[in-house]
Amino acid sequence: MMTVGEEAVIAVFESEPTLAAMCPPDGVTMLHRAAQYGLLQVAKWLLDHGADVNKQSQPDFWRWKARTALEFAVGNPPRIRAERRARRWPRCSSNAAPS
Repeated sequence: MMTVGEEAVIAVFESEPTLAAMCPPDGVTMLHRAAQYGLLQVAKWLLDHGADVNKQSQPDFWRWKARTALEFAVGNPPRIRAERRARRWPRCSSNAAPS
């Protein structure tokens, strides 16, 4: 199932294909970002339109080796990110017990 956000991204890529192909100096492509954020339909669209599945990012301060889109997906799954956000910014509720 495609989300509204994914539909919007794909619509932009279809109207401006150069955006889908852009690659900044850090080597992180749109496919890397789609994989990182779990945007499966966007990743599929990019692959169907020629994205390089083997393209590696540049090594950076946090990771000393280049990574593929698959490594971006595995390195920070969406569920893990959601759990980290929840721990950092717990939701306040009027029913919450005082701490």
